[in-house]
Amino acid sequence: MTIAAHSQAQTQTQDTTLGSVVAGADNSTDLQVGTGNVVQLTCGQMLDKYRPVAGDIRPAETAEEDLFFRCNEMVTTANALANNDGPTGNNLGWSSGQLAEAMQQLTGEEQVSKGSLASETSNGQFANIGMRLDAIRAGARSTAGGVNLAMNGTPVVGGNAGEEGDGLGWGWFLNGAYGFGERDGTQVEDEYDYDSYGATLGFDYMFDSGLVAGVAAGYADYEVDFDNSRSSLAGNSLTSTVSGGGFELDGYSLSAYLIGNLGRFYVDGLVSYGSNDYETERVVRYQGAADGSGRGQNLDIDRTMSGKTDSDTLGLGLSTGTTFELGGFDLGVDLGLSYLDITVDGYTEKDSAVNGGLNLAYGDQDIESLVSTLGAQLTRSFSTSSGVLVPYARADWHHEFKNDARMVDARYASQEVGQSFNLNVGSDDPDTDYFSVGLGVAAVFANNIQAFVDYRTTLGLEDVSANLFTIGVRGSF
Repeated sequence: MTIAAHSQAQTQTQDTTLGSVVAGADNSTDLQVGTGNVVQLTCGQMLDKYRPVAGDIRPAETAEEDLFFRCNEMVTTANALANNDGPTGNNLGWSSGQLAEAMQQLTGEEQVSKGSLASETSNGQFANIGMRLDAIRAGARSTAGGVNLAMNGTPVVGGNAGEEGDGLGWGWFLNGAYGFGERDGTQVEDEYDYDSYGATLGFDYMFDSGLVAGVAAGYADYEVDFDNSRSSLAGNSLTSTVSGGGFELDGYSLSAYLIGNLGRFYVDGLVSYGSNDYETERVVRYQGAADGSGRGQNLDIDRTMSGKTDSDTLGLGLSTGTTFELGGFDLGVDLGLSYLDITVDGYTEKDSAVNGGLNLAYGDQDIESLVSTLGAQLTRSFSTSSGVLVPYARADWHHEFKNDARMVDARYASQEVGQSFNLNVGSDDPDTDYFSVGLGVAAVFANNIQAFVDYRTTLGLEDVSANLFTIGVRGSF
């Protein structure tokens, strides 16, 4: 992927000394080269205003002046490395590799992960309601878990579970979930790990016709930590590619669902609206070398850029399936299609330093996802003296149809003079095909109370691992 500098609506292909020096570093990326070009182009817009103080060794008096000081140090370092005629008085004393690593800290590549996590929260709500729909498909609405509590087509009863009624009337379910995972770093996106917590509470009603209609409310909390990636340069303690940071997400959703039968096949539908709130931190941390010059000598930058934004998600889902009898087992097969339309609002960061100017202003993110799912679930029921236990195993194949990389515009918010230049920060292409597998067990007890525990993991994603534990209870009234 090539990242170009943009001036308003017109694409600029101008190469700069800073971009060229970064491009000459071993293992430099398009992201770093593009950022180098934008940093120098931005600096050039402010040069006439700040030329009289370009060599001053003092704290910046405004955020824009701080932005100029920081970019001026990068540009003069590149001039020294390139042996050209430009100014070199504030040289940081770095190599081209150190400049490349610093460029990655001056862009906002962390931003694209917010769109990914917005999709995750919606998919988590889909999964929780999907477990409820699986329970309803048992006919007797006998469990809140992702299982069909029926043996050879007959609803299971036994032990002290109590006799099941006809399932008509009101039911409720409550699911809680804990997830964790990580993403490997690439040339485009940073490495991070996350922990998530969530809950879904729902109510539904079964009519005489067998149609079930319900509503559910969900909450999700994600905590994402970007790794502090040490420099890849031997013996280097002055720069790194990522200096930590992260963000927290609080998500809320409201969903409605229907499920009914067409012969031996069921058909269900789901519509969901979700809203996520984000609190973000981006860290910029580097030092000038002792043999630098001017402001660049022994410079110590340690900044945290904080911000707040939110996102809105519309989700739609449709699926169908049936169950086959296999001796003492039941095999359920299903086919589904889900669609997500997500908008992450743009926002402007706040630099932690007094008169700090490294904050970025981001544009909106618009994300669409259309995923088909082909799944199978194998269950078997065991009657005990205290109830019925139903272990199960499930596997799903997912195919993403809208597998396009997305771009996020970002610019240095502190620049007030001249034209502004955008950093077009891009994501990796989403994986087209991936799989999820899971194991669990459900239990039916007396008084129409049921419970389950479920574990699922995702396989086949190139750079992502994800794990999810879910527990749930269900009842009727």
